[in-house]
Amino acid sequence: MSFSLPGIWVSVLLLLLGLVGIGAVIYASIARGRRVVFSSHDILPERTTWRVALSWVPAFLLGLSGLLFLFAAFDPQIPDDTVKVRSKGISVALVLDLSSSMSAIDLDLNNERSRIDVAKEMSIKFVKGDDQLAGRANDEISIVTFAAYADTLVPPTLDHAEAVRQLEKIEHLDERHEENATNLAIGLKTAMTWLAGSKAKSKVVVLLTDGVHNFGNESPLVVASDASDRGIIVYAIGVGTNGRAPTPTTVLGRKQYVSKRVQIDEELLTEMASKTGGQYFRATDKAGLAGVYKKIDKLVRSEIDGVQSRPMRHLFPYPLVGAMVLAFCGWLLQESVFRRAR
Repeated sequence: MSFSLPGIWVSVLLLLLGLVGIGAVIYASIARGRRVVFSSHDILPERTTWRVALSWVPAFLLGLSGLLFLFAAFDPQIPDDTVKVRSKGISVALVLDLSSSMSAIDLDLNNERSRIDVAKEMSIKFVKGDDQLAGRANDEISIVTFAAYADTLVPPTLDHAEAVRQLEKIEHLDERHEENATNLAIGLKTAMTWLAGSKAKSKVVVLLTDGVHNFGNESPLVVASDASDRGIIVYAIGVGTNGRAPTPTTVLGRKQYVSKRVQIDEELLTEMASKTGGQYFRATDKAGLAGVYKKIDKLVRSEIDGVQSRPMRHLFPYPLVGAMVLAFCGWLLQESVFRRAR
């Protein structure tokens, strides 16, 4: 057991003083209850009544409550052995494609939800956890989005609430947007730059896209090789049905769906992942994408080397409640049963 400031020795001293105080209170109470002067011994009762004999009880209870209040004030703590602490943390970068093709609704056709909306939902579950995913409670999370260029929404952080807020704000680009393209190299490179500065033992990129690298002069394979040299593992996900997918478009101010061919450079994504020791996964619907994240969640796990720093469990509520109960009982007895015996 440990205590908070001012320190264990001060706490011990104050506890001893409390014990001395209790003894003094009890002694004084007994002395007051029995030191009575009579003109004649003949009028003394044959024996002491139980109320007089126990008249020290209220004072004892009040004194003990004071001791418990003092004990609680120094916040007693013990190590909580039931909590596991990860000894080797992971830094995970979620890299999401925002090109206009991510507006296709083939992953969740019944609800007409876009690929990016489904990807956001699964990414949030990956971070927070649910009945299928353990979550990343002890890991750093960073978020990068890309099209022709990349943006960092969240640098590596343990503030998962902020990561979730930023994920919820993500939207795909309009097909007429000037940056509407797919630059796999810049997306991976931006995430790699952040991870390189992290102190985490393991560094992982989860790269999600639905297209073909079609912008920029830098090769995604060269960037993947650089990531491998830095010890960064890439898990690539290709999303989209096989064949053609319904994609929203605007015609004369009205929303319509047109059928567009799904194009995913699976060969490139597979090679990018394999260069770093990772894997490539394909998801053709929402359930498939949930399964992919479940597999990655199992692959991306910290090693438990035993408890390195054990969280402390605060015990002050127990003596505090005990002190309050004893104080109330002492006061109640003093003002009722032993009122005339004092």
